[in-house]
Amino acid sequence: MLFENQLTDFRFYILLVLVPLLIAGIAYGLIFIFFFISRRFSPSLIAESVEGKKIIVTGASSGLGKSTAKLLAQFGANVILIARGQDSDANGKSRLDYAVEEVKACAKDPEKQIIEGFKLDLKDREKIFLEIPSLLTKYNGIDWVILSHGFSSPGEFLNQSIQDAEATIAGKETIMENLINSNLLGSIRITEAFFSSCQKLKMEFPERIIFVASVLATVSFSGYIGYCASKYGLRGFVDGLRNELIPYKTKIHLYLPGNMDTPMFRNENKIKPACTFEIEGPSKALHPDECARCMIMGALRDRYYITNDVVSEMLRNASQGFNKRTNVVFEVLASPISAIVDEVFIRDADNVVAKFYDKEKNKQAKKND
Repeated sequence: MLFENQLTDFRFYILLVLVPLLIAGIAYGLIFIFFFISRRFSPSLIAESVEGKKIIVTGASSGLGKSTAKLLAQFGANVILIARGQDSDANGKSRLDYAVEEVKACAKDPEKQIIEGFKLDLKDREKIFLEIPSLLTKYNGIDWVILSHGFSSPGEFLNQSIQDAEATIAGKETIMENLINSNLLGSIRITEAFFSSCQKLKMEFPERIIFVASVLATVSFSGYIGYCASKYGLRGFVDGLRNELIPYKTKIHLYLPGNMDTPMFRNENKIKPACTFEIEGPSKALHPDECARCMIMGALRDRYYITNDVVSEMLRNASQGFNKRTNVVFEVLASPISAIVDEVFIRDADNVVAKFYDKEKNKQAKKND
């Protein structure tokens, strides 16, 4: 009788909805507490973890790569900066050359530490497999590898497909191919080169590898289709690699940063479609120094997926999939809110695209009148 009364009482159904959401809200709060703890910078932890280590950083001539190299050198690491180094100024110096000078200037002990630059285009397959064995031999193995190279070229797929068709006919690399070759295949090739070379040279595998993807490896929308394809692919590669290397000592991490105030981001904004700006909404671009600290501290605190802001952490949790979670119990309890976040975001993105299409359609109709 009591149970029957409950079934006819609307307050029962309200509680049935509110209680799980309340539990999910508390769980999300705890997730964010652990997230902020993982970001907390600990000079002592980083010093004891990286001092004397031989660390390779790719994409090191600017942005996150350069900031990471400076941070590691400051705490006593030996840092090998890798970048294409194909540009040069009036003095005959490339951005990589200047980056090496900056890193040396902030090194803990520049006389004893190894701070060197190495020019390598990660789209050059042959050179990667030729040069990595030489690097391993020269430095008698590498302890860490941080793959922070890559680029973005935002644009609407329908427009880029026309450009790509023209490029293909002209025998040139397409925008999509460039993104995949740089962001995905570049990371895969250098990883293959390290593991194949270590086995041939009978050296230990690197003890830690950090791959830099993007929060756009968790969500995709108009304007970033090619970039997302490359980063989703990288995420799939790294997820599988982490699993395969369980029997070995190598720790694998995937960094999913949000917007960073880098030259690449500023160039992106010059060509980014208005529709993409609208979907992204207002967001603060973090300084690459802060992003480097978040990445390194997240890795040292053994987070597999590392994020650097609240929005990225929410999107990471909402699209986690079948991967290693940081806080399993809390993230499972928070799943109702994660589902809501996911649905709200994608519906908003769909509405934005529909409105922009209608606006463009009306503009075209007026021109034809």
